[in-house]
Amino acid sequence: MIVFFLLSLCFPYSTSRSFYVQAPPHTVIKRQALGPGNNVQITKIDILSEIQYRYSRTTIEAYFKNYGQDANIAEFNTILPDTAFISNFSLTIQDIEYVAEVMPKEEAKKTFNQQVKSGRGAGLVEQDFRDKNVFVISANVEANGKVLFRLTYDELLERRQGFYEQVINLKPGQIVDDFNIVVYINESLPIKSLSVPEVRSNAIEPANNALAKITKDIDGDSSIAIIEINLSKTEQAVLGENGIGKDIIIKYDVERKHNNEVQVIDGHFVHFFAPENLKVLPKHVVFVLDVSGSMEGEKMKQLKDAMFTILDEMSEEDSFEIITFSTTVAHWNSAENFRFGVIHASGENKLKAINHILQLTASGGTNIDGALEKALELSKSLKEIKTLGSEVQTMILFLTDGQPTVGRADHQEIKEHIRTLNLESGIPIFTLAFGSDADFNLMISIAEDSGSRAKQIYEGSDAALQLEGFYKEIASPLLSDLEFEYVGAAVDEDTLTDTHLKTFFKGSEYIVAGKIIPNEGNFTISINCIGQDSVNEVLTVPSTPTVRSEAQHFLQKLYAFLTIKQLLLKEDGKTKALQMSIENNFVTKLTSLIVEKGNNNKEEAFILDKRPKIRNYSSGMTTQSRSGVSWRKQPQFFGGPTKGGWSHHSSGYYKASAFGVPRSGGSSSGVLRMGGSQYQDYDYYGGRNTPLPTTTCFGKLTLYSKTYRRGESHEITDSSDNLNSFTNKAVSALVDGNCCWRVYANINLTGASLLLSPGQDYNSVTSLHALFRNIESVQRVIC
Repeated sequence: MIVFFLLSLCFPYSTSRSFYVQAPPHTVIKRQALGPGNNVQITKIDILSEIQYRYSRTTIEAYFKNYGQDANIAEFNTILPDTAFISNFSLTIQDIEYVAEVMPKEEAKKTFNQQVKSGRGAGLVEQDFRDKNVFVISANVEANGKVLFRLTYDELLERRQGFYEQVINLKPGQIVDDFNIVVYINESLPIKSLSVPEVRSNAIEPANNALAKITKDIDGDSSIAIIEINLSKTEQAVLGENGIGKDIIIKYDVERKHNNEVQVIDGHFVHFFAPENLKVLPKHVVFVLDVSGSMEGEKMKQLKDAMFTILDEMSEEDSFEIITFSTTVAHWNSAENFRFGVIHASGENKLKAINHILQLTASGGTNIDGALEKALELSKSLKEIKTLGSEVQTMILFLTDGQPTVGRADHQEIKEHIRTLNLESGIPIFTLAFGSDADFNLMISIAEDSGSRAKQIYEGSDAALQLEGFYKEIASPLLSDLEFEYVGAAVDEDTLTDTHLKTFFKGSEYIVAGKIIPNEGNFTISINCIGQDSVNEVLTVPSTPTVRSEAQHFLQKLYAFLTIKQLLLKEDGKTKALQMSIENNFVTKLTSLIVEKGNNNKEEAFILDKRPKIRNYSSGMTTQSRSGVSWRKQPQFFGGPTKGGWSHHSSGYYKASAFGVPRSGGSSSGVLRMGGSQYQDYDYYGGRNTPLPTTTCFGKLTLYSKTYRRGESHEITDSSDNLNSFTNKAVSALVDGNCCWRVYANINLTGASLLLSPGQDYNSVTSLHALFRNIESVQRVIC
């Protein structure tokens, strides 16, 4: 007998979704927590992803078997891409398939309330989201029984930094006997740059995945490719003790000869706009950074890492401002460094800004509204006095790791206030929610209201790289104020998706889709925009459709997907969005997914129980129980207790700076306190140090000009009195072998020094402390 069913999701919208399953009276439920004693195992996982016209449809099939003599719970979970819509779900038990139905959310609530009123068991799940959709479903399986979960979701792949990226995330929690992934790509243009990096980890530059078999030019067609990944039990074990637990990614692009590509198939058209080789527009970035108490420790260190790279790589044509906020809001050096209200990204100004960032410390509350108000006030004032040229793209990059606690705290009030302040200027506000405690709902709303987007940054060793990656996506604006016009009787103008784009960034793509009226001839497309290179042009497109094919289905779904996404952002678009969601069987914030039994087996039913919020963490899991139903809660992970920032030398001799320490002075030695921790390795000398014996160790020291062992590198195998061309460039380091290395601020092994040891992490901008970009000589020593 089937006695238990649970379905849970977290979705990227400000409104929750509902899932309802009814149960007749007298249903007996036996629940058992998942864990080592559970005899239910996954025996097979098959994943098929079909991509056509950048539109992806992915189906995951997970087969479970209960090897025990008692009924047990089988739990299936996966993480969907944050832009995906579920389009189908089914559960097969005892050769009977139960298919979920999409229906309006209010109707689901009504049914739920009726069941509660009649005294029959029922459940309703309403959950918020955390950037990605966490899909969890459980079913009770009889002794020696089997169950098949089948989930299908649709996604329009977005082009970022020159690539489309398909991400498949599945964490089975065990080694699976049979694990297969097939990705079939059938594009409209020849495929180029197809790769499958190693299973996603914190690697800075992951290599190609040796487990993936890539077949290109299928039947001589360069637009078709197949990727196959068949993971043996041994290979899964290498990827994780409990099986694969990381993302599998497929990256590719298509070969373009023109800026525009238009496909017309059976009543629909889609216009892909992706110009290349254009000059980058100058930009003015207002960085708004959370330095409240919750940023203390690892998050502050990673913020400094990311901001160092971002500022260091800014073009001299760019300008910037830095606002920090906690209980109060601070505008960096506004009186001292600003000329006409702008800091130009000159080498000198970038050094000063990086030094300021490295001295930040975390404390106080979180004044989100006040910080955004200040950022908009500064940005608007620059526009009003015309300090910035008309071609300069102004944007705000806002980062927070928490909830508003100072000033306006009501989310709706903050959203309305910022929307009102920005109504006339329309300045893009890109938002970053750092960690699981940040209010991603609010961040999405603020970003979308300004025509921008939000991103969640997950806590972990690669958080700084996530921050850098997001910035790189918006660091190179090519065009602004784009208008797409579709003229001709053949175009059904009421069906067009959004035809205005505020800013087009390098390596991205903009898509417009719509319906075609039959037998109405050709239509034209005109594009107008602002940029250093002109792409204003007029295209003539024949509306004659091609022969019906599988491509027709994908194009229709692409149109529906894009239209629903955009309608959900509009107050007057909800009715049409709901209609299209039901027509296309998409689970959106307006619809619910329901699984219920037919009339033949009333004694068998599913029960849905409310689950706690699901969050993503990097730590392990614990199992708890709520209302008799097992659920898994992942513990919160915090960084170490270390604060960021630099403090005065304990002797009061000098204030430590990220850009050097005294070159002269007595032979005083002391403790440099950085971020609340004490480092006894620092000796400050006026003369040369006495070398230590170096005859019984081996290895090398590699210094890097960027964080996380990137950029230029300089290899050292023995003591060096002068680094010459690499002087004052070192940002991170790697120690190989069993030698230690003492690095010095001056040539000839003099000045402030720091001991670098094997097995230690020197990836961060804070790792070298006061010798950050301040190393001139190196001594090899015995540890």
